[in-house]
Amino acid sequence: MATSYNGDNVSDLQRIATCHDLSSLPLSPNKVFQAAQLINKTAPHILFMNHCPLAQYALPLLHRSIKPVSVIHSDDRRFYRTAAIFREYVFRWVAPTIKVAQDSHMYVGAKNRSRVSVIPHGIHLDMFHSDSRRIRPTGKIVFVGYIAENKGADLLPQIMQEITESHMKAHLTIVGYGPLRENLERQFQESGIIRNVTFTGPLSQHGVAQILRGADVLLLPTRIEGFGLSIAEAMLCGTVPVVTRIAGVTDQLIKDGRNGFLVKQDDVYGFAAAIRFLLSEKNRFQEVAECASREGKERFSLKRMIDDYERLFSEEDDRPKHKQGNKTGWFLELLPEVFRHSSQSDLLRKGKYLFR
Repeated sequence: MATSYNGDNVSDLQRIATCHDLSSLPLSPNKVFQAAQLINKTAPHILFMNHCPLAQYALPLLHRSIKPVSVIHSDDRRFYRTAAIFREYVFRWVAPTIKVAQDSHMYVGAKNRSRVSVIPHGIHLDMFHSDSRRIRPTGKIVFVGYIAENKGADLLPQIMQEITESHMKAHLTIVGYGPLRENLERQFQESGIIRNVTFTGPLSQHGVAQILRGADVLLLPTRIEGFGLSIAEAMLCGTVPVVTRIAGVTDQLIKDGRNGFLVKQDDVYGFAAAIRFLLSEKNRFQEVAECASREGKERFSLKRMIDDYERLFSEEDDRPKHKQGNKTGWFLELLPEVFRHSSQSDLLRKGKYLFR
């Protein structure tokens, strides 16, 4: 169900599923009522919500037999707040890591904490896999992500300068888009290592997988992560992750020195040292790469994720006993939701739509 933006994926999804586009409707209570009517008519056993405010606001209007499951895939207050809208009606919240689950507790409330589950993301093994046994590193490094400060992209020129001092042929491929791209290109040019860098722009999943399979190291000096999908994808491809240590997130994916390396945030020399070590020690590189690939298959397969979700869906419905509400009741219940976690500017903005 497209609610605010009819993205590129809708046309692809229409080939395999029934899609409903509500993106053209103006934001108002009437849009919420139409969404609720559509969901009730479809009558799913599970309502799967991935940062969808419209569906969250429709929860009191849904039939009691529907189990809403809200996925919090980012360690971001906006995602937590959205997932907590009409929280008493949510059957389960799903977080990809321990930290995201723990941080969600202050939003979903103390009595709802038991309904927050941790399920790591799953990845297509037929797409992300290691082509062959790696004998020695070739010096290929890859960054995959949003080219912005939150992903630590601003550190890439400094890190590469440190690496190329001892490994002149090391090459960094930057996959993605973002506001820092032009600035990074200028810095690489000024430092004289622009030949050691390639910008691909955004790629399809197949394109990302191909780049990862040909690389030795994933360099991700990120400052915020909800899960780290590119880390898991790199592991499956036998590409050694060298990433920021984020408690409850990246240290849940990587065991330092065994299947990758964890580095203190913003430690340029630490990132460079870990990569120089991997490029110099071929036997150690091979051990870590093989361990990353093996453990990635065990922990991040799509089948494992589906099995976890099926177990979650079958759990007893322990939500408070609510009856399906009407429009009048919805307005009365909405007021506390509007005031909760809202600033003065938020209240003014929300009020415009509430009384349309």
